[in-house]
Parts: sequence; C-alpha cells; structure tokens
Amino acid sequence: QLSIRDPLTDLYNRRHFNKRIKQEVARSVRTREGFAILLCDLDNFKSVNDRRSHQFGDKILESVARSIQQATRDADLVFRWGGDEFVVVLLVDDRPGILQVTDRIRKAVTDLGVAEGFELDVSIGIALYPEHGSDTEGLIRLADRALYIAKRRGDKVHIGEEEYELDDDIVRTVFQPIMN
Repeated sequence: QLSIRDPLTDLYNRRHFNKRIKQEVARSVRTREGFAILLCDLDNFKSVNDRRSHQFGDKILESVARSIQQATRDADLVFRWGGDEFVVVLLVDDRPGILQVTDRIRKAVTDLGVAEGFELDVSIGIALYPEHGSDTEGLIRLADRALYIAKRRGDKVHIGEEEYELDDDIVRTVFQPIMN
C-alpha cells in the first residue's frame, strides 16, 4: 500500500500513475473510448506555506485531495503528482463533460479557500487520449504545456495545444526593398 500511495493525501502516487495509465491506454484501445488527463496545480500555494506554516499547507493539501476526489466519479483516478500538483485521469473524452468536471474541481478548491479564510484556486491543463497523443510522456508533456498556458493567460483551464496569438514577440516584420 505504501508503494502506491502518497503518505500525506492517501491518493495514488506518481509511481502508480505510470502503471495505471498503461492499463487505461490498453482499455481505451480495446473499447475505442478515450480519456482525459487533467494536470492540476494550486495557484500561489507557496504563499500559504510561507504565511501560515508548512503544517497548515499540508492540512490544505489533504483537504484539496479530498475535494478533488469528491468532484470526480469513483471510476476516475486521482493522483498526487508532487508538491501542490495533482493528476486526474477522467474516463470520459467529451469536452463538455470534461469542462463540467474542471468547474466542479475549481469550485471545490475555491470553496475550501473561502472556508479557511484565504484565496485558493487551481489551474488545470488537459490532454486528451487519443486526440493529443498515444504515449504517456507526450500526453503529460502536453497537459503540462496546457497548464502553463492556463496560468499565463489567467483563464485557469486549457485543453491541448496553444493557439498562437500573433504579436510583436512572435512575428517580426522585415522589409527588404527590391531594386533594379
């Protein structure tokens, strides 16, 4: 039990994720049903530890873990990825259903913050199997990139690849006159 569980939150750990995700890929191939990987990261959690204490931060992490589990179905898998990051494997592949779950997760986390007397929120990056890839490492990398986009843009939830916005940092206009 200790080899597959996080001792603080009692969620499955990262090591167990690697085993279970292979099983989910095999199930998806067999049933032709996809799934979603949600990479969840608490916003500004470092300030909670700095202002209140690490023991208080641990209590919040335990509560967040329970909140995420309650916001998902029993069939879905919830993992402690490390630090203040969690991974949820949703056994559903339709975007509206996924977004409903992300709304429930975000509401549960923000409600927890209100109950504890401080602002608490979560950003979520999402990768879909098989739409965004078929190997675990690629899906996690894409979910991590989507998480970065969600945090950078401030929209809290992002699915898949970045849609590029054209701005001065991306496009540079170069003028080269043609002369006879």
